[in-house]
Amino acid sequence: MIRLRNSVLIATVAVFAACDGYDDPPALTCADWGYENDNGPAEWAGLCSATCAGSNQSPIDIITSAAADEDLPEIALDYRETELNLFNNGHTIEAGDEAAVKTNSLAIDGKEYDLLQFHFHALSEHTIDGTHSPIEMHLVHRFSDTDLVVIGVMIEPGAANATLAPVWNVLPAEESAPHRDVDVDLGELLPEAFEYYRYDGSLTTPNGGDPPASCGEIVTWLVVKDPLQMSAGQIADFQAIFDSNYRPIQPLNGRVVEG
Repeated sequence: MIRLRNSVLIATVAVFAACDGYDDPPALTCADWGYENDNGPAEWAGLCSATCAGSNQSPIDIITSAAADEDLPEIALDYRETELNLFNNGHTIEAGDEAAVKTNSLAIDGKEYDLLQFHFHALSEHTIDGTHSPIEMHLVHRFSDTDLVVIGVMIEPGAANATLAPVWNVLPAEESAPHRDVDVDLGELLPEAFEYYRYDGSLTTPNGGDPPASCGEIVTWLVVKDPLQMSAGQIADFQAIFDSNYRPIQPLNGRVVEG
């Protein structure tokens, strides 16, 4: 009987010891960023970079009545049919141009920016007059590592989107390496002339492999005024994989939104 009591006591001490930090999980790093309570947007500045708490962060709420009435230049898009690598990176669905010489570009402010990739957030990251769209697409263009232009496009329920159907037909539900080749006619994606809001902001995510670049305030944002449409089924297909991979609205801090 005494031996049994001693065994129970030893087992109990072992349980308390395990609960007291002996088997604590390793501390989170920037590579572990995400959208949950312990690794989500409120933690990014501590996990990755103080820039994530900077004064020129994105996304923002675009208040249409407060946008500066500027005659913004027409964007010269050179988009065409392109073979893209599609993958689930654990944070979004991304379609990237892996070619050494990029196929698609835009010209603005006398500079040409190559289209690197596009990806999606649900709900939308930007809001228009306080309202989210079901999905927002980001088309990321680079002039240099410290000079990016990102086009933000809201996606609303409506007709099925034939241009993005090749992507949607093979949406990878699980995290994967880039390996699915899809052909997308990007020339049909956006209208030749589109109206947009413009402001200076940041990347809306950390960069798990390069923490100093996380939430980098290196982006000229062009948020398209007219949304694209997708069928309710297409929207539901994406939201079945990612339904809350969006960063909350950030303070404007005196920045001017043109449009």
